Amino acid sequence: MSGFRTPEIAREQIVLWEHRLDDALPDDHQARHLDVLLGSAAFADTLAEMERSYALDRGKPPYQPRDMAALYLFGTMHRLRSSRQLEEACHARLDVIWLMRGQTPDHSTVAEFVGKHKKTLRKLFRDTLRVLLQAEMVHLSHVPFGGSSPAAYAGGTVER
Repeated sequence: MSGFRTPEIAREQIVLWEHRLDDALPDDHQARHLDVLLGSAAFADTLAEMERSYALDRGKPPYQPRDMAALYLFGTMHRLRSSRQLEEACHARLDVIWLMRGQTPDHSTVAEFVGKHKKTLRKLFRDTLRVLLQAEMVHLSHVPFGGSSPAAYAGGTVER
């Protein structure tokens, strides 16, 4: 039927992108904030503890724990909890591709990382939440407890 727009690029055509991956996300994107946060001194000790758990002198080099922790935390923020969802996000979501710097760990690697660092990831999550609360980037009314807001959970009502 005539009158409809004609696609500008055929799907089979090779495309050379003129933009950098860094240009793909706005300056105030959550992935950028998380990256800066994990690069701060507040998390240096926790991430160093994760790094020390690896033997780097043999076998295939592991993914940087900071990158994997960022993937896990970002996934948690966006309800991507399974290792298969996180693996797919590394291929399909531009913000995750940016955060992981193009690295694409498979679901087994993600699950192994989470299993190995479960306690440290909990601490990292709590510390991240604490920093975000102090910076007033998130409020406790935004954090659900068992599907309910804290006031509703305590038997009160939440004013919006």
